[in-house]
Amino acid sequence: MLSRGRSRLDARWASPFNFGSKLVENLDGWTNGLIVEDHDLSDAIAVFSNSGGHISAPGVDIRSALADGPDSYGELFGTSMAAPYVSGKIALMQTHFPALSSLDIVNCLLANDQETGIGTLKLDAMQTTTFCRGM
Repeated sequence: MLSRGRSRLDARWASPFNFGSKLVENLDGWTNGLIVEDHDLSDAIAVFSNSGGHISAPGVDIRSALADGPDSYGELFGTSMAAPYVSGKIALMQTHFPALSSLDIVNCLLANDQETGIGTLKLDAMQTTTFCRGM
């Protein structure tokens, strides 16, 4: 439960892309449209994160460029900060393992034993790489 007594929003209702990803997953058994949740520095799911995602990445107090000017930086939060961790790891995996399919890479991302407090898998770059090396 959130601090105001609200339940977390199921990720499939958070955007049409999430809904489509969950729909394809239910129909075909897999999806390459990963839904990203975010967690904080203590690896707890962020209080503002949706639930029901596929993977979680750091998304709280992430240093980022701001629109205030060319030298403006600040701490931001949300899945907009977490998703680049996941997409960056996917890009690295495609570069280092070009023979792997999209499904293989998704399976590598999801093949770890690290979880958030609500059971969502956490992005673990080392475990992902180790798993893919064995494919």
